[in-house]
Amino acid sequence: MLDWLLKHPVMIFLIIAAVSSLFKKLKPELDEEKPAPPPDPRALQRDFQEIERTRHIQEEIRRKIAERRGAATPVAAPSLVRPVAPAPVVVVRHQSEEPPVYEPEKWMDEAVLERQRVLAEQMAALQARRTAVNREAQAVRAPDAKTTVAAKPLRELSLLQNLRNARSLREAIILREVLGPPVALR
Repeated sequence: MLDWLLKHPVMIFLIIAAVSSLFKKLKPELDEEKPAPPPDPRALQRDFQEIERTRHIQEEIRRKIAERRGAATPVAAPSLVRPVAPAPVVVVRHQSEEPPVYEPEKWMDEAVLERQRVLAEQMAALQARRTAVNREAQAVRAPDAKTTVAAKPLRELSLLQNLRNARSLREAIILREVLGPPVALR
């Protein structure tokens, strides 16, 4: 028997693991079977005294608030139990008359129309200003024909001038990549 145990140490380990897991499963069941200890009467009395003290302090605070507000009687403490209200009664009335139509007074119409006229004038002024600003922005964005390099054909420009232009430089790099030798052969 001892020879077998020495030849199979893994089996010993598995047996120990199985026994320990079995004890872990049984331990909570054993703990549940124990009855709960009876409550300590002194602790219950302390809890009751604490609740009573809290209720007394709350009543005193409510009384002081009521005195400050000028009320003769303090507000009653809110009950922990909500009273059950009776179910609401639904009354259905059929009206044969049409509901009254809202008709604004004449001075209200005039005031509203005046306000709308003022707003329309302000809107027209803002739109005119916007178009003027857009025209100025386009004038700044659009370069003159004299300063534009792209306006002249590429043949007339020298190589140095072509490389100073960003657009032409990009085109030159792309043409070199396309027409030049492959990257693997460089």
